[in-house]
Order: sequence, then structure tokens, then C-alpha cells
Amino acid sequence: MLFTYAVSVGAGLLIVIAIGLLYEGEMLHAKAILFDDIGGMIGSVNLDNRSLFLNYEVVTFVYSVQFIEDLDLWMKSLIDDSSRGLEKPSKAREACENIMKVFAPLA
Repeated sequence: MLFTYAVSVGAGLLIVIAIGLLYEGEMLHAKAILFDDIGGMIGSVNLDNRSLFLNYEVVTFVYSVQFIEDLDLWMKSLIDDSSRGLEKPSKAREACENIMKVFAPLA
């Protein structure tokens, strides 16, 4: 459960505010961004201070039309395995997430 709370501090906020989707498929640990039909970014980097400034992370920017189309299809298949809208978190969950936010800069 702690993992869920730690992930939701950043990613959950992104899910709720930006796209409102909850992925319900198999375990997914992917980092990919699609920039319309211009390019894509894949790699191990997380968008947080630890990954950007302390850890060694790898990211690749891709401009291949075929790769962009494949990435788009893959992302659409993930959306198909997702549901829209999330329940409002309980007060206990919000409290755990707020505690994690305090300790996140130390990790």
C-alpha cells in the first residue's frame, strides 16, 4: 500500500488533473511521452528532482514516423484498458500522501 501512496503523490496528481484516467491492466512501469505527431520520448527518467539531478537516467527522443505511429497505437491500447474518473480519495489516503510529500525531497 505504501507504494501506491508514494506513486500517487506525483503520478496520481497527474492522472487526476491532466487526463482523468486510471489504468486497470497489468503492471506498467513505462515512461513515454508523445509530442503530437512530431516526436516521442522514451526512457527511464522520472520527472522529479532525484531522477533529473542525482540518478543516472536514460531518455531517447525519437522522430521516426513509424515509431511515432507505433507509440500512438500503444498509448491508445493503454487508454482502452483504462477507466475514466477517479473516486475522491479518503481523508486517510490524503493524510498519507501529504506525509509522503514531506519526505519526498529526502529520498
